[in-house]
Amino acid sequence: MNNSPRRALLGLLAAAFVSGCASQNLDTENALEMVDSPAELNTPKPEWKTPFWERGVSEQGAVTAFQRRDEPLNNVGVLVQGQLGNADAFWNTLTEGAPEHGFVIVPTGTLRDALSNTQGCGNAPLQSESCLDGLTTYPGVRLLVEVVPAGQNQLQVSLRDTTREGVSTVTLGTDSNGGANALLDELAARADSARWSVRAFDGGDGHVYIPAGRRNGLALGTELEVRQPGQAIQAPSGQVIGWRPGAVAGKVKVTQWVGEGLAVVETTSGSAPSPNDWLTLPRKKN
Repeated sequence: MNNSPRRALLGLLAAAFVSGCASQNLDTENALEMVDSPAELNTPKPEWKTPFWERGVSEQGAVTAFQRRDEPLNNVGVLVQGQLGNADAFWNTLTEGAPEHGFVIVPTGTLRDALSNTQGCGNAPLQSESCLDGLTTYPGVRLLVEVVPAGQNQLQVSLRDTTREGVSTVTLGTDSNGGANALLDELAARADSARWSVRAFDGGDGHVYIPAGRRNGLALGTELEVRQPGQAIQAPSGQVIGWRPGAVAGKVKVTQWVGEGLAVVETTSGSAPSPNDWLTLPRKKN
């Protein structure tokens, strides 16, 4: 019996079956791609490997939104006087946990260089008004913290808001991270009450800079108001506890990042910022 026609028929049936499976697999893959597509679901694609304060940053530097309180993150400077029991764990926990608590830690080298080159920053920088004024301009320190190991499992912490008078002191317990978690919680409460603001300075190269940038979650194109020095708000004791914002003298726009913690600003209207002016986000209209 000649099996050639039978073999040909079986070959055709097999080819059709394989083709049907391939088509079905292709349709399945297309369906999965459609389900997983952010465009189809109209949802943003997760960026699991990107730090949360850099998510949404394009090559042009557009950031969708600030990550906490709809403001950039304040700079906090931390000085450790003495030897910590677990220094590596302390600094790693403090630096990595700061953005989630509403602020960023100024790199230790940057802070120490600024202290060495700023007038009045000697043995007691928290008590020197000229030192604090200089650190406010660069590297833009809003909270200055001094940490001193005090006996077994304790830290003596002194804090100073560079825009206000008075030093606050608190004793914190240490843990496996050298007390960093307790310090993060203490700083978070203070950072939440400090509205973000910076001073601008002339970089000597024809550009005006501010001590905030990508690290703080500041987007390129962000418009800032230039506010004249405000009026101090005093407690009954005479202590300065806050500032009433001054009049808006102009506006600037963030045009360029320089490293992680600096940005170039350009005046878009009104007066250019002076060394005593504060730059803030425009207040939202109700």
